[in-house]
Amino acid sequence: MSSKIFLILSLIFAGLAGITLVVLQIKPDMELANNNEELVKSIPLRDLENQDKSFDEVQSNSQRENTVANIARKVEKKNTSSVTEPKVKIILPPPAQKTPINVVLPPPPLPPPIKPPSAPQNSQKVCTFISSQTPMRTQILINELAWMGGSGDPNAEWMELKNISATTMNLSGWQVIDEKEQIHITLPSHNLPFGDFYLLERTNNAVSALGAHITYSGSLANADEGLRLFNPDCVLHDEVLANPNWEAGDNNTKQTMERDSSGFLWHTSRDPGGTPKAENSLPLPPPAPPSILPPSGPPAPPPSQPPSGLPPQPPPSTPPSGAPPPPQPPPAVNPPPPSTGSGPPAPPTAPQSSNVNHLLISEIQTSGGPGATTNDFIELYNPTEVDVNLKGYRLVKRTASSSADTLIKSWTSDTIIKAHGFYMWVNSAFTSISITPDVTTSQSIADNNGIAIRFGADDTGTIIDSVAWGEGINNGFGEGELLLNIDPNTSVERNAWQGSCIQATGPLGNGCDTDNNRTDFSTVNSTDPQNSGSAVEP
Repeated sequence: MSSKIFLILSLIFAGLAGITLVVLQIKPDMELANNNEELVKSIPLRDLENQDKSFDEVQSNSQRENTVANIARKVEKKNTSSVTEPKVKIILPPPAQKTPINVVLPPPPLPPPIKPPSAPQNSQKVCTFISSQTPMRTQILINELAWMGGSGDPNAEWMELKNISATTMNLSGWQVIDEKEQIHITLPSHNLPFGDFYLLERTNNAVSALGAHITYSGSLANADEGLRLFNPDCVLHDEVLANPNWEAGDNNTKQTMERDSSGFLWHTSRDPGGTPKAENSLPLPPPAPPSILPPSGPPAPPPSQPPSGLPPQPPPSTPPSGAPPPPQPPPAVNPPPPSTGSGPPAPPTAPQSSNVNHLLISEIQTSGGPGATTNDFIELYNPTEVDVNLKGYRLVKRTASSSADTLIKSWTSDTIIKAHGFYMWVNSAFTSISITPDVTTSQSIADNNGIAIRFGADDTGTIIDSVAWGEGINNGFGEGELLLNIDPNTSVERNAWQGSCIQATGPLGNGCDTDNNRTDFSTVNSTDPQNSGSAVEP
């Protein structure tokens, strides 16, 4: 009996152990037919055990729903069988509401702080008057100076700058400083064309009719003074010194101090007030020598009388009536003009020796013939009334169609050509020349060339005078009609000026310059070059 009871209890426990409640919670992505209702399916345990995948292995909500539907179909099919099997209950919870995901992005990085612009650095150099530099004198010059002021107003001082650089110059940062540095002018930006003038005045009415470019403060002393012009890098470009007196100008007549167009010397303007914003006047000719007066003293005695005691001389006899008159002395040829009591008449004024006031090329030879093609020389002539310093000048040449200078000679130290004097360059191979040259270099000149005396840099310095000869000339050095090529052992010599151009057949100088090479020169078969030791002409 007891063994039967034990067997029955074992079967009961085994059946209970085979029944397992499986609860699967599936979170579908889609709402099912009955929102918020539990989906309950009774599925035999055996069907669940035979599934290829468990619910825990399902990766997506849609796969879970398909799995549930498949299980449900199998359960319904099994329910039609007569075999009673253990059931499993699947409880699907209601779908959860979708929770929006708030994606919180980190704030973008802040841009780097913008620094306030710093004050611009002042790169302008400040120059001082004290300088050991030699003036460049290649771009901007002090061209005229009214250090004495104006008529009726000694404070009406002004100064004029001139562009000689052959190109437009911007004056920004250029500085004008006087010796005591009470005048220190830094020029503003201004484009100054080649050959044009820039006017600076101390008072607003110094040259009011012309309109100065700038007004400055400070005054120039009438003696022991100086003025210097620097570029923005404090390179000295020009200077004028009163040591102790200014080189030109008149404080009484208010005639200004003008730069010579032939160089860097100075002269007094022809008219009071000078030539602001205009080309400078020509230098005045030197004064005539003073007249020689007879010595002063007592009046001359009357004609002598016969000695005392002698009978008086009879009066001149009168010829008898009808007699012919006595012969008279012949009249004087070209009698002198009557005396005015002030001495002999002043000598006639000598004609001006040139119609220009700058250096001139006065004679040229290009060849001595076969085997002597470098027997070249160039003669310069100073037709002005003042000495000219060659420092800063250069002698250059160009071939027929060249636009670039070839340097023959440049002068970097003081070299003076006297007023009405000469200066000669010779090719260093021309050793048989009859006169000692002032300077030699190895450069040569030939047919179809042009030469120029230039102040300033190669290619850009101011052309003072130029001559060209030959064919196909397009080098910028010709003036008017050009010369023909120069025959060997001959030269071309600049004509003299005696109110018009005439051939220089005597000590007349070589001052003719009409800006026409063929008019200005004549051929000379017997050359006679002159150097700085030759006599001045005229």
